[in-house]
Amino acid sequence: MKKLILTIVFLFIAFTLFAGNGIIKDYVLPSTVAITTSRGLGAGCIATEDGYIVTASHVIRGATKIYVYLNDFTQYKARIVGFHSETDIAVIKIEPLEPLIPFEENMLANLNQTFIGDTAIAVGHPFGYAWSISKGIISNKLRGRNGIRYYMIDTSLNPGNSGGPLVNEYGEVIGINVEAIPPGYAENIGIAVTIQSFIEEVEMLIEEDMARTEAIQDVRQYIEDKNKKVVPKEPQIIQIVIPGVE
Repeated sequence: MKKLILTIVFLFIAFTLFAGNGIIKDYVLPSTVAITTSRGLGAGCIATEDGYIVTASHVIRGATKIYVYLNDFTQYKARIVGFHSETDIAVIKIEPLEPLIPFEENMLANLNQTFIGDTAIAVGHPFGYAWSISKGIISNKLRGRNGIRYYMIDTSLNPGNSGGPLVNEYGEVIGINVEAIPPGYAENIGIAVTIQSFIEEVEMLIEEDMARTEAIQDVRQYIEDKNKKVVPKEPQIIQIVIPGVE
């Protein structure tokens, strides 16, 4: 009986571990992108099927070129949509050939159901190793200016992790990684801004950009249609020449 109980416990633990790994592999990695810029490396989270991506502001700010790599290593050039006014969060846009796989709304963790000591898994592009994961816990909950909320984590963060998702053991996004305290000042202290602290403004940036893009397309279509109109030709004077008559 004791052996049976131990076997069941072992299988339960193994199932939990493999189930968690499957969630990260199947649902988190396909919705995470690697980012390279003229200034360095970073990561991002796919927000919409048509190519809006959330990342950290310092990853793209001041960059002259921004490239996004999907989970299948397809490369796209990105443009900057806008920056969050209070947090280190930004939105960029690519033009994908096929619909992307965004993080669904039900994959966003509830702030009130996330606690100190919970598992914190960072996905990113550290030192060019795309879609690498590191695991730790939430060390503390912090509150910044204007009520912005952050998680302090002991999850290992390195250059290239900024902008990538921080998820719990169920694959739910709890935040975006924005900072790692440099070695020498602290050990294993990283900072992630909570989803709830910026999601509304990010949605507003996306909606404004979509409206702006639609307006530009309407103007271009109007000009194109106008140029396609047939311009009436001037009447030609036909001179009839009769032989022998001047």
